[in-house]
Amino acid sequence: MGGFLGVLVMIGLGLARALPSQQEIFPFYSWFLFAVVPNAKTTYQVFFHRVGDRDVVPPRAFTQASGLIGNARSIVAHRVIQRLGAACAAGDEEEVARQRRLLEGSLPAGTQYEVMAVQSDPVAEWREHKTGTRKSLRSFEVEAPAP
Repeated sequence: MGGFLGVLVMIGLGLARALPSQQEIFPFYSWFLFAVVPNAKTTYQVFFHRVGDRDVVPPRAFTQASGLIGNARSIVAHRVIQRLGAACAAGDEEEVARQRRLLEGSLPAGTQYEVMAVQSDPVAEWREHKTGTRKSLRSFEVEAPAP
């Protein structure tokens, strides 16, 4: 039985060396497709410059703002930020206003934040040690509620 598996491995290795690197033989195939499939994606993040009357230097991402805000790990807030960023990118002012109301409901007045598009490619980050790019979309300030 061990000899049979050894023969199969040798055949597979021989075929792999005989064919150009971009070829596959079913059921023996290379994993090159994972490097070819586009992995780049755009997500949105909020960076705080001020929370209430406290300046945040350097600006801190929403997900890393524990101690500054109460819901830094909230999946609901994450979804709101994704919708807010998409609305900012699309120029949909009505949706921007709706998502701002949801996000700012739990933030103190005077809070200043920036919505950024973060484009990343996990494969490129792993292979080439490149970090994603950030693009500022809009900045906002939480206003005090009307009396």
